[in-house]
Order: sequence, then C-alpha cells, then structure tokens
Amino acid sequence: PARECNDWAVTVLQAGHRLVLPRIIDYEIRRELNRLGIERSLDRLDMLNAQIDPMEVDERVLLVASHFWAQARRKGIATADRQHLDIDMILCAHALVTAERNPFVETVIATTNVRHLRNF
Repeated sequence: PARECNDWAVTVLQAGHRLVLPRIIDYEIRRELNRLGIERSLDRLDMLNAQIDPMEVDERVLLVASHFWAQARRKGIATADRQHLDIDMILCAHALVTAERNPFVETVIATTNVRHLRNF
C-alpha cells in the first residue's frame, strides 16, 4: 500500500494537481513512525511535506468534525473509542471544508481506511 500511495501521489503531482496533507494526519503518521524508530520513513514524510500543501485544523474543521462525531454516535457508528480524539472525523471535516472553500475543484481523500469514512 505504501508504494501504491507514493506512486499515486507522484502521478497526481505530475498531472498538476494539488495535494493537501492535514497537519493532524501528519501528526498521526509521524507519531507512529517515531514510536517505531523508522528514520527513513520520517525523512520521506519530511520530503513529502516539502512538496504538498499543509492544512491546519481551524475552527470550521473542528465544528464540522464535532457534528460528524455526534452524527456517527447517534447512528451507532463508532469510528474510535468515545474518549479518543477521532482523527477520522477530523479528516472527513477537512475534506468537507476543503470542498466548501474550493467548490469547483474535486476533493478526494486518499486512504486505506474506507470503512470509517464512507458514511461521511
């Protein structure tokens, strides 16, 4: 999956499209790479960050994410433990906010975790 993701990102960038990496997702990836001590992968993540646009978690993203989280809970869809910060809902909120801010541009979430995200 990592090689496929890398190849996809290169293709997207070469085609002139914009890639955005929410800072919260960078954190999620980086903390695990740090835990595992995989310096080479951390270096590659740094190189990726130099080529793409970061997206900060702002007030609108958090408002949308809290709505998504509550909606999922009411429907009985748990994407994370009730006490955990639900990164999946924040990612979905990032996508919605990005689409709102760029109405004429297609917004795509690149993930292998489709199960948690498909409802949003």
